[in-house]
Parts: sequence; structure tokens; C-alpha cells
Amino acid sequence: MPKNEDGTASEYKNPDGSTAEIQVIYDPSTNQYIPEITAGLVPSTVSGQLVVKPNELLNLQDFLNNWNPSWAKELIYYHPERC
Repeated sequence: MPKNEDGTASEYKNPDGSTAEIQVIYDPSTNQYIPEITAGLVPSTVSGQLVVKPNELLNLQDFLNNWNPSWAKELIYYHPERC
């Protein structure tokens, strides 16, 4: 889960400061979303597309495949050398 440097909850942000979203596609033949998302989650619809927040992706590799350097700020809290 993304956090601010003080440990409070945060969201992954795009470079313009808007909340980051990842497009997903529903596959009715498997009843799953691609990329896979957290069980029980219902994606939001934005401009006719299904989207989830980056931390709602099920697999780390999907998170990394969609990585945006602007998200690094929300991960500083977890860095072992954080002061």
C-alpha cells in the first residue's frame, strides 16, 4: 500500500498529481480481469474503460510492467534507510 513519508495512507500519483490508474480488460471466457486484480474488487469505469489503482493489481509483475517513476515517492516510507 502506498504511504506518505510519515506513514499515512497515500495513493500512487501521475506526474501531473492525478491518481494513477491502470486499465484492465474483462475476459468473460475466464471470468477474470487482465491483468489480474485483487479478489472481490470491482474496477471503476472511467471514460468507458475499466481501471484499478496500481496497488489493486494482484501480481507484482503487472505492477512493474505498468511502473511510473512518479510512484516512487509513495514507496519511500518502506525504504530501509529512511530517516
